[in-house]
Amino acid sequence: MERNSGKKKEFLERISAGRVTHAYIIEGARGVGKGEFALYCAAALLCGGIAPPCMECLSCRKVTEGMHPDVHVYGAEDKAISIADVRALIRHSYLKPNDGDRQIYILHNAHLMRPDAQNALLKIFEEPPSGTVVFLLTEKRGALLPTVRSRGQCIALEGESDETLHALLRRAHPKDSDAELE
Repeated sequence: MERNSGKKKEFLERISAGRVTHAYIIEGARGVGKGEFALYCAAALLCGGIAPPCMECLSCRKVTEGMHPDVHVYGAEDKAISIADVRALIRHSYLKPNDGDRQIYILHNAHLMRPDAQNALLKIFEEPPSGTVVFLLTEKRGALLPTVRSRGQCIALEGESDETLHALLRRAHPKDSDAELE
């Protein structure tokens, strides 16, 4: 079973119903696939195929290869997004998209952002430029300011069950004992 497939289906339903908002807070434990989920959503929003995300059109391929000019990723592993990064994001968000009809911003480690950076981010949350979609990826939604949390649609991702993880490990390492897999 594909990781977070239920949440992906819900997001696609939002797109088909025309209920895409400008700000999403994707919450989940480290390693649960927040970045992968955000890229999936970006591909779905920018897809040129019949059933988004088709993962075959040029736009979907560019997103999955990390080369789409309208998908912007901020925040390295364990590094907080600075107020300078947020200000640059806001300035950039007023530019027209290159390939699609949206600019998509994915911000990793949002829970590490200082309050001044979060407050600066409110500008885009309160007055988003047309076609701008922001994904805040966080391990702890509670670490975000209440004003930020209240303006974003939360999507909570859950990890795999122990049984699913065991089955995946068993397939990857068929010769290992149960004790080794554990």
